[in-house]
Amino acid sequence: EMPILSKKDIKAISLAKEHNVRHFTLSFIRKKEDVLLFRELFPEAIFYAKIETKDAVKNLQEILEVSPGILIDRGDLSREIPLEKIPLIQKYIIAKAREKGKEVFVATNTLEKMSFSLKPDKSEANDIINTLLDGATGIALTKEIATGKYPIETLNMLLTLINQLTFLE
Repeated sequence: EMPILSKKDIKAISLAKEHNVRHFTLSFIRKKEDVLLFRELFPEAIFYAKIETKDAVKNLQEILEVSPGILIDRGDLSREIPLEKIPLIQKYIIAKAREKGKEVFVATNTLEKMSFSLKPDKSEANDIINTLLDGATGIALTKEIATGKYPIETLNMLLTLINQLTFLE
């Protein structure tokens, strides 16, 4: 098993401190000790442990004890866990995070069709609404914004979907 922080990571933390960067997502967290190591190196940071491995799911409760929040990376998670289990695991992670009063974000394949189209699939819109209704704090757009043809329209679509939740109030 590789160490959680490489020499490059340690240098990045040093640069972040130097440039007053305080927000992080911690990749490939597997256990509580991984989070504690980062916190020891950068106690004033605000960070979210990325849940993207089978070990992280198995050790979720202990990770939640020491992490201010969670980011579920469905893409990486689906490399270790069968795709058909991801929706239920996502619901489980969101529920456990909310029980502990922690923020939880969901990333990967949220509005992916909008990387090359002005409209999302109906299933993508439904997925976002259900993810938020399950208690997710928010949705992280990645590929759609970084390399997609319609980054502004994608962000506007996400905001439009989020605003639909006011219908329930």
